[in-house]
Amino acid sequence: MKNLIPLITAVLLGLAAVFAVSKTMKPEEKKAAEEPVEVLALSRNLEAGNTLDTNNTKVKYVSPNDVPQRAIPATDSQFVIGQRLKHAVKENEYLLYSDLELDYSYSGNLNTNEWGVPVTFADRTILTMIHPGDKIAIAATFKYEKETRGIDGDESNVSTEVVEVTMVPDWLLNVEVREIRGSTVLLGLKPEEALKLTVLQKKAKLYPLMKSKKSNAGDQCPPMVQGDYLNTLAREQENVK
Repeated sequence: MKNLIPLITAVLLGLAAVFAVSKTMKPEEKKAAEEPVEVLALSRNLEAGNTLDTNNTKVKYVSPNDVPQRAIPATDSQFVIGQRLKHAVKENEYLLYSDLELDYSYSGNLNTNEWGVPVTFADRTILTMIHPGDKIAIAATFKYEKETRGIDGDESNVSTEVVEVTMVPDWLLNVEVREIRGSTVLLGLKPEEALKLTVLQKKAKLYPLMKSKKSNAGDQCPPMVQGDYLNTLAREQENVK
């Protein structure tokens, strides 16, 4: 009986300490500790060697206390897409980093005869909405000085104004996203188009435009908003060659 008294006392002191800590926690800290955590799981059964995509993965909400070690958070979904499984995983099971083969090669995402071009867009908002495999169009915005001559081309009366041009080049109407890493998007293009886009990035702000999956390569290029800078860019590209 004497031996039980110290044990009971220790248990009571422990409970008192837990109660005291819970009372001193801020309401937002309690709420954060209770909120479910978003992790990745499979939406159907997959076999070893299967590639993960947006159709066979899903977000699963679990208690913070129930999150398994090395579970993949939903925020890492862009990293997981395109990876292959080491072994079979059943529907609704958590995805673990140890389940993946972890192929870090970007070039493996490119088709034969494609060159990869990493692009950073001026507006990154849409990057949270697109995934590898999506089709996008790319709009480019330039500013350049336009000369205006006087009546009958009078060379003594020439004025200049800054003109802003927004356009979608026809070769950037139907581009497939190969990979996304942070704020950088990897695009797969024909070699000559990859070179043109490299030049374009130095001279313009680029904006991604989301397209329907039903869109095709035969879409018509919309007209430029203003100016005729595309021809100027084309001439400069010829000089690069």
